[in-house]
Amino acid sequence: MGVIFSRVLSILIVCCLLFSVSIFIREYRKLPQTIRWFGWFVVVSCITEAGSFLLARLEISNLFFLHFYTPLKIIFLGLFFSPVFRKEKRDSSQTLYLFITLSVLFSILNSLFIQDFNSINSYAYTVANLLVIVCGAIAFFRLTNPDGLDTPYWQFIRIVLPALFIYECASLFIFMFGPYLEVIEISKQRHLWVANAFLNMILQFFIIRAFLQTRSNTIETAASSQT
Repeated sequence: MGVIFSRVLSILIVCCLLFSVSIFIREYRKLPQTIRWFGWFVVVSCITEAGSFLLARLEISNLFFLHFYTPLKIIFLGLFFSPVFRKEKRDSSQTLYLFITLSVLFSILNSLFIQDFNSINSYAYTVANLLVIVCGAIAFFRLTNPDGLDTPYWQFIRIVLPALFIYECASLFIFMFGPYLEVIEISKQRHLWVANAFLNMILQFFIIRAFLQTRSNTIETAASSQT
């Protein structure tokens, strides 16, 4: 039953991602650059999820997808969060760019020399999770002071951030404690991955809502400018 439910969730996730990608492509020119970075993250996620699902059905190892997905996730989500580090009196985005660069280098070196393409790159993915969680926590603090945060970017981040934060925390638990989880029963391990997939599906619904809301705001802005 757990296997069937997991497959259904995987199909739903891919369908949601395809829908988000279609909105992103259609509205690409109208989106701010920061939201475009998130859109590219969704594109990479879609390719990874669809490719992994297909190879799993063919009983072929799909772990190498995660090795390519991780550094791209670090880059696109890191750049997406860059406005969070920019304030009127201080710009800390250069520090973020440094962490992005170091994290990407670590991810590549980890895949080449530590955890090869036939294994889960849990070390690098843990770093990616931590980077997103830290950026998300800082964004939450910024949202407590709403002054000047009525831009499309902050409207987008208000919608997607809660689900993204919860999903990344759950993924961090699984990937950080992966070696220790191997000692528990296979059925319990599967339950953890199904729960993680369920949170991923919820995240995809929030992403769709964020893209649709941004699209709606863009249409309203264009209409008001013509009147």
